[in-house]
Amino acid sequence: EPFLARALAEAERCAAQLAGPEPEGQVFESPQDWHQERILGSIARVRARLGDDAEAARLQQGASDAEAGHAALGRAERMGADEIEPHLVNLREAARIGNFELARGALAVVARLHARFYAEVELRTRLEQEIRAGWRPVPLPERLEVLCTLVASALEHSDSAHARELLAEARAALASGRWEPDGRLPFDARLAGLRHRAGETSEARIDLEAGLAFYAAERARLVDIFRADALRPLAETFALVGEPARAAELYGRALGEGLVNPNACPRAEDLIATTLSMAEAGFEPDAELWKRLEEARAGLVAPW
Repeated sequence: EPFLARALAEAERCAAQLAGPEPEGQVFESPQDWHQERILGSIARVRARLGDDAEAARLQQGASDAEAGHAALGRAERMGADEIEPHLVNLREAARIGNFELARGALAVVARLHARFYAEVELRTRLEQEIRAGWRPVPLPERLEVLCTLVASALEHSDSAHARELLAEARAALASGRWEPDGRLPFDARLAGLRHRAGETSEARIDLEAGLAFYAAERARLVDIFRADALRPLAETFALVGEPARAAELYGRALGEGLVNPNACPRAEDLIATTLSMAEAGFEPDAELWKRLEEARAGLVAPW
């Protein structure tokens, strides 16, 4: 497709620029290897999904453990059940040696296979067992990411009963950890959104209110530049569960928290993140909130 070809070419051009010298007379942040690796890995994932395994392998040559799994994730979109076993071996080996980055990449592949072969109950059950056995070197937030992916797979296959079982496991894991508000609240919101999709809307609203109470209790300990990050996911999910007034209130609070820092750069980043969140949530600000957004934009100094 012409658009996809242009997008891939543009991505490769950006990756090549990161490897080259900085233009004379211009000031740029120093390129970091992981920036280029992440872009090349994303291209490799698309190439592998399209069936161009040779090009995907070329793009992944020399990739670090953190970025080495992109091509495998792309191939997972088209492989047959008879091709799964090597990926389970990779996950077991990463867990055996305790390599977090390799395990994270292998988990992403197996979780994607779980979605693809969800209807094959025996295979799906085995994949879930392999995931739980293989995530030993992976921190709790990464395990929760995987569990959320499994819940979403169940919901996509209209299996609300199993989704609720996985949600109970995820909620227990969340409760077992020690969290800063900006680390925990995105998961509170995400799990509440999944509960809503699984038919537990009332329970989801209770969880959102509990998350907001946690934010209120912990706000003073949270650095100001992270406060809006903690509130936005709650606002998004309040909109999702049919509470537009609560969503508006929290978006307003997130906007206010994002303007506390005297530095224009984090204020600009928070404003962009808040408006993007509204757009992605399908939330329409009222006249008062639009006015506050416009005032926040006008208050930024160049070049922000």
